[in-house]
Amino acid sequence: MDDVRKMKPHPEGLYKILGKREPGTGLYLGDNIDDALAAREAGVPFAAIIARGEHNYARRAAMFRELRAIALLPRAVALNALLQQDCWQPLNDALQGSMRTSLTSGESAGEN
Repeated sequence: MDDVRKMKPHPEGLYKILGKREPGTGLYLGDNIDDALAAREAGVPFAAIIARGEHNYARRAAMFRELRAIALLPRAVALNALLQQDCWQPLNDALQGSMRTSLTSGESAGEN
């Protein structure tokens, strides 16, 4: 984001994206520790994108778990399968509602 003063891991960018939405209704997908730190500080659920073959996988995966990542996904497309699980239905519903709100308020799906 070009319109924030403080960079990650400060949560300013997430607060700006969330607007008036509740942080718990969002989901932050990220691939680095600063993403997880910003999500934790903002109170936004976080899922890490990290493949088993990546350099320092064990260390980074442990850090993501320590920072309360809700999932470690090998690729972003794995999020679809995660959201299909019944236990994630409330989050899935919230995300779908949030996306509809964002799209109807003039934001484009590719801006974030």
